[in-house]
Amino acid sequence: MFKKTLLLGLSLVFIVGSLAHAADVFKAEYVSGKAGFEKKIKGELMVDAQALTFKDGDKIIFTVPMTEVTKASNAVENNTGGLGRKVMFGSLSNRSEGFVYVSTENADAAEALVFKVDQKAPAGIVAKIEFAMKKAKN
Repeated sequence: MFKKTLLLGLSLVFIVGSLAHAADVFKAEYVSGKAGFEKKIKGELMVDAQALTFKDGDKIIFTVPMTEVTKASNAVENNTGGLGRKVMFGSLSNRSEGFVYVSTENADAAEALVFKVDQKAPAGIVAKIEFAMKKAKN
C-alpha cells in the first residue's frame, strides 16, 4: 500500500512539474500592430516564459521575446453591430468582444499588438503575459 501511494505521489509531482513549464495556448485573432502584418489572422496565442508566439495551426506567424514586452492590458468592448443586424435582431444584436493589447520595445522599434480573444479570457491572458514578462526580466 505504501509503495502504491509513494508511486502515485511521485507521478503527480512529475505531472504537475511538467505542466508548470508548458506554454499556455489561447484561441485568438491578430488584429493589428505588428510591422509587416497588415491583415487579420485567426490562430493561437502561446504564452510561455521565453516568448509570446502567434501561430496558425503548426505555422508560426511571429514570435516576440518576453524581454521585449513592456506592458499588457485588456478590454471587453460591446459591439452593437450595423443597422441591418439591429433591425433583424434588435437588442439581441449586441455582443461583447475581448481584446488583449501588448506593447513591445526593442532597439529598432516599438509596437502595440492587438489580439481579439474570447470575451471571458482577456484578464487571464494578460495575467499570464505579465507573469512571464516579470520572470523573463529577472
